[in-house]
Amino acid sequence: MSLEATINGSKVVDREQCPKCADNGGDNSGDNLACYDDDHKYCFACGYYEKGSNNYMTQVKEENINREFTPYVGDVEALSHRKINADTCRKYRYQTHGGMDTTLEIENYYNVDGTLQAQKVRNTKTKDFRWVGNTKNLPLYGQHLFEKGGQRILITEGAIDTLTMSQMFDNKYPVVSIPSGVNSAVKSVKENYEFLSSFDNIVICFDMDDPGRKAAREVAEVLPPGKVKIMELPRKDPNDMLKMCEGKALMQCYWNAKTHSPDSILHVSQVTNERNSASQLYEYPWDKLTTFMVGQDAGRLNLWTSATGHGKSSIVRELLIHHLEQGNATGCVFLEESPESTVDDLISLKLGKPVRKILGQRQLNDLRKKFDKEEVDLGVPDTLSEEEYLAAKREIGEYPLYIYDHIGNANMQNVMSRLEYMAVALDCKVLIVDHITLLGNILLSQQDSFGNSERLVLDDVMKQLRSLVERTGCIVHVISHIKKTDKNVDEGDRINLSDLRGSGSLAQIADYVFALERNRQHADDKIANTTCIRVLKNRKTGQCGLGTALYYNKDTSRLQEVEFTVTPDNEVLYNYESINL
Repeated sequence: MSLEATINGSKVVDREQCPKCADNGGDNSGDNLACYDDDHKYCFACGYYEKGSNNYMTQVKEENINREFTPYVGDVEALSHRKINADTCRKYRYQTHGGMDTTLEIENYYNVDGTLQAQKVRNTKTKDFRWVGNTKNLPLYGQHLFEKGGQRILITEGAIDTLTMSQMFDNKYPVVSIPSGVNSAVKSVKENYEFLSSFDNIVICFDMDDPGRKAAREVAEVLPPGKVKIMELPRKDPNDMLKMCEGKALMQCYWNAKTHSPDSILHVSQVTNERNSASQLYEYPWDKLTTFMVGQDAGRLNLWTSATGHGKSSIVRELLIHHLEQGNATGCVFLEESPESTVDDLISLKLGKPVRKILGQRQLNDLRKKFDKEEVDLGVPDTLSEEEYLAAKREIGEYPLYIYDHIGNANMQNVMSRLEYMAVALDCKVLIVDHITLLGNILLSQQDSFGNSERLVLDDVMKQLRSLVERTGCIVHVISHIKKTDKNVDEGDRINLSDLRGSGSLAQIADYVFALERNRQHADDKIANTTCIRVLKNRKTGQCGLGTALYYNKDTSRLQEVEFTVTPDNEVLYNYESINL
C-alpha cells in the first residue's frame, strides 16, 4: 500500500506526465507527476509543483514549519537490498520512490503530535541527500513513536540502522537515530535530552569507524552518568551485519554493550608506570640540574621565568641543542626572532663562537667602509670563516628540528595547531615556546571573549598546553616573564611563584617551575654573567631550591655549570676554578 494516501489528509488519486520533465525530454513513462485529491500536483523527479484548490499548506500547522514545502511521497515497501521488511518500514513510515533514473529514499521526521516537520530525501544512485521542511530543533528519527520513559532505548547513527535494530526487536522496543550524522550528534542529543534521559538504560550504536567511535563517547558524556552503554560491532554498522545474516551475533553485541566509563576514570588494573619508565627519562644539559631534578621527564610541562635580560633565551637554546644532539626531534616557536636568527644561534652553540655578534660587527664595519670611516672593534674576535659557518649550518640542517615561521601567522589557533602537528605528525619529543606572555598578548588582541583580561587568556593558553602534553607525551618548555615588582631583580633578589606574570594557573598547571636569578649589577664580571636556576615547583619529588649555577661565556656563547656553595646568610659563592675561562 502506498503511504501517499495517508500523509496530512492529502491523497494521491492519479499520476500523469510531468510537463517540466517532458520539456526536458524526460518522463517517458508518463507517471512522474502525482495528482492529489485536493488538486495539487507534485513531481518526484524534478520537484515541479502545482497548487490546488485546497492548498497543501492548509493541512500543516504553520508554527511547525519555517517555509512552505510539499513533502516527497512514495511507497512503503521492503528494502530487499537492506534485508529490511515492509512492516519495519511501515512502522517508521520509511518511503521509497522510483523515478526516471534513480530511486529516492525518504525519512520522515514527525513532531510529537504526529505532524510532519521535515524530510531527509536520499538519492540512492548519487548518495546525495537534501532536507525539506523545518530542520530547526529536529526530533530524533522515530522519536514520535515512543512515549517518554521506559527500560531501554537504543540510539543509532542513521535511519537504516534504526530500521535494522527495530526489526531485530520485532519492532517492539524504542530505537531512534540522530538526524544529521555524527558531526551534530551531541547537539541533537542535547536538544532531545529530556526524552532520552527518561529511560533507565541508553544504548549507543554508532558506526565502528573513528568518527563514529569518537561521537559515541562524546554523546555518552552529555547523557546521565551510569545510564549509558556503548555497543561494539565486528563490522561497520548493524545493517552490514544484517545483510551478512549475522542477526544473532548483532543481538549478542547489543546485550554485551558495556557501560560507558569516562576516559579519565581508570580501574587500578589499567594503571601503568610507563610515564616513569627509564625510556621516558632524559637528561638536562647540566649534570647538577639533572641530579637535582632526578632527570627530565617526558609528558611534562616546564615553565622558565625571570626578568628581562636574565638569560631565559640562552637557557632554552641550550636545551634545544642538547635534545637535538641526543637525537630527539624538537619543535620550537620563538615569537621574538626569525627562523634565520634561531639557526645562527644554534650555529653559535655548535661552533662555540658568538656568530650573531661577529656577523653584526662585520655588517657595521662594511657600512663604515662605505663612508670611509675606520673599522671599530666591539670586543668580538672575528675568527669565523665562511667554510666553518657553512659546515655548521649543514650540520644543523641534519637535525630533526622544526621551526614555526610566525611571520604573518602569529595567531593562537595557528600556533596551537602547529605545535600539535609537530608533536603528532613530526613526532617531536620536545617543544619550546618563547614566550607565553607574548603568545597571550597575540590571542588577547585577536579575540574579544577574554575582554582585556591577561589572566583569562593565559589561563586558556596554559590549559591548551597542558592538554597537548597529556595527549602527546612530549616535553614542553615554556618561557614566561615575571610581573612588575618592587624587588631588585637586577641585583639578584629571589623570585617566588607569586612573581609570575598574569595568571595563577601558570604555576598550578605547570609540572616544574624554574626561576632564573642573576646579579647583573655586580662589580665582578664573572658574577654578573652567572645565572642561578632556582626550582620553585617540582611535581616529581617536591624538592625545591637552587638547582645549579651557569656562567655565560661571551666568547663561546655557551653556558657552563659552576660549582657553588650557599652560606648560612643565603649568599651564593661560586668556584670559577671549576670551569675553563
